[in-house]
Amino acid sequence: MKLIISIGLVALGGYVLQSFMPWWGIVVIPVLVGYTMHRKTKMAFASGFLGIFLLWGIHAFNTHISSSGHLGERMAMVFQMPNPYLLIIAGAVIGAIVAGFAGLTGIYLRRALFARP
Repeated sequence: MKLIISIGLVALGGYVLQSFMPWWGIVVIPVLVGYTMHRKTKMAFASGFLGIFLLWGIHAFNTHISSSGHLGERMAMVFQMPNPYLLIIAGAVIGAIVAGFAGLTGIYLRRALFARP
């Protein structure tokens, strides 16, 4: 249940931050979620990864559908990919990996600040 809530927080926070920040602004929310909510590294990575994967994947798919597939096909040709859906997945995975490592950064920051000597 905690994982589902943190995935939702990452996706919602990423959506809000992307409205007025560059693409790397998605890093802020997984760091905060990893810092405050998680104790295990796998959960922190998974929440950041899945939250941004869903956000970017749904957004790219929505853009592809709203342009009747023309934008996705042209971008796939630019990147020499055979299928625009492969481009959607690749973009979502790139953002998801960045956010997953941001979640790990949050949990490791917490461990570093509150480590017992």
